[in-house]
This record gives sequence, C-alpha cells and structure tokens, in this order.
Amino acid sequence: MLICPLCKREVDNFHKRSHLVPEWMYTDCYNGNHKVLEVSRSEEKVTKKQKGVYCSFICDSCEKDTQKYDRYASLILTNRSPETDKFKSIKRTYYKKNNGDDKSEFGLGEHIDFKKFQNFIFAVILRTHFAGRIKGPISLNPKHLN
Repeated sequence: MLICPLCKREVDNFHKRSHLVPEWMYTDCYNGNHKVLEVSRSEEKVTKKQKGVYCSFICDSCEKDTQKYDRYASLILTNRSPETDKFKSIKRTYYKKNNGDDKSEFGLGEHIDFKKFQNFIFAVILRTHFAGRIKGPISLNPKHLN
C-alpha cells in the first residue's frame, strides 16, 4: 500500500502520468514533432521529452481533482477554448509599453475566480514538491505543507 502525499489515503497505486506542470504550458516550447528539450544539470544530458514532464507520485483521485484547476487556468490564460463560457466570462484588456529598447506587453483579466486560480498555483507547487520528494529532500516544511 502507498500513502498519497496529498490526501494521505492508502492506495494500491499512484496515477501513472501526473504532470508537474500542465502540458498546455509547454505548447510554445514544442518543436515540429511535439517534443521539448529537457536539460538536466545533475545528469549532464539533454533529452527530448514528449508531453512535458510527468511522474507517478499522487493517487488517481488527487490527480483528477488538480486537473480541474489546471483546466480552469488554461481557459483563462490561453486562447485554446475561446467558445467556452468560462473563457467568455473573463474581461481581457491588453497593453503594450515602449520605453526605448524596453518593449513589453501584458494583460489585465477581470472576473477571474481567484480561489480556483489560486488552487491551480498551489497544485503546481505541491505536485512539483511531491515529485521532488521521491528523489530527494522535502523542500516544503510541514507548516507550509499543511
């Protein structure tokens, strides 16, 4: 039996391919073959990864729960699903700023469900933390984890 580090339930197996960071966040990094380069300083190698970085470290139920927040964030941060009600509910205003050679673009989103978006950020941090525990020390102390 395994103990899921997120929900603390005993499970037979962890989800086989939990993404540390959702795949939609890698889209701009992919080459024509839908692969991204992964550079590892610890192993001193470069490999081509498909579908981002994933690992097996939380239960199926927790994976499913965190995917809801990943989906919400993808609807408000990307143009992948412009016909959804969630995408349409966000008021987006885009700005460009030019200060000589310093050119920047940014956007302002209104009507965002802050709690869902906050849970997306927490889920990414926790998944990365739990995956790191498999190979090394805990990076969050118990107070942060709770």
